[in-house]
Amino acid sequence: MTTVLTDTVPIDIQPEALLPTEHPDAEEPAPLPSEAAEVQTEEDYLESAMAHDTDSAEVREKLEDESEPYEVGLRPLTGQDWLVATVWGIVGALATTAVSVLFLPVHLLSLTFVLGAGLGLLGYLDHCTQLIRNRHNLVFGAAAALLLVATQVISPAGAILVPALIGGAASFGFMLVLAVFTKFAGGGDIKLSPIPAALLAAVSPIAAMMWLLFTFTLCLVAMVTARLAGSKTKHVAMAPFMAVAAVLAIGVYGSLAQVLGI
Repeated sequence: MTTVLTDTVPIDIQPEALLPTEHPDAEEPAPLPSEAAEVQTEEDYLESAMAHDTDSAEVREKLEDESEPYEVGLRPLTGQDWLVATVWGIVGALATTAVSVLFLPVHLLSLTFVLGAGLGLLGYLDHCTQLIRNRHNLVFGAAAALLLVATQVISPAGAILVPALIGGAASFGFMLVLAVFTKFAGGGDIKLSPIPAALLAAVSPIAAMMWLLFTFTLCLVAMVTARLAGSKTKHVAMAPFMAVAAVLAIGVYGSLAQVLGI
């Protein structure tokens, strides 16, 4: 006799899937890295980027920031930059000296020579990177100070140290106030300005004032011209205009001194 089961339930003979944690051959998950391991340090990032020949702007900025924490220019300086800057330093020195020979006493020619050399060199570097570095200002300032003292010793009859100190301090204060209220000048420009102002004030305070006037006039003309040409640049490198203004100031002051007998 055959018995038929009408209410039979189908039996699932498929093996039950094991949970991932119950699988006998499953590997244990790797432990989560610690927070210290997850955060890649700046040094590791830079080394990794340099190892893969990464030449991105971000890496260059980090490298520049690491060497000079508060001085980040458009790009690092190269050997070619220094070569061209040296040429411009020579051009600046020759230009200021050539004008000075026409109007100034012989004992002041060394002052204008260093003035033109320093502004010519720093002017080109500022043009390349939009930055005047502290150490460059320090070297230029030290050379100018030593030369002022030596010139005073050689020519004790002419008092140049006091006018130089007053001119440098006045230029620094003027630039600082202008930067605070108008954002016209940067920190490097403010630190640089007392050096050429002191050298020119040793020649004459009038020459130093003319230099400031010519510098800002040239900067304004350059900014207006750039805006009219469609440029969105808000700032221009000031050091190149300082270099040109130094030549103009010596020439104009010398011409007025001869005409007016001052």
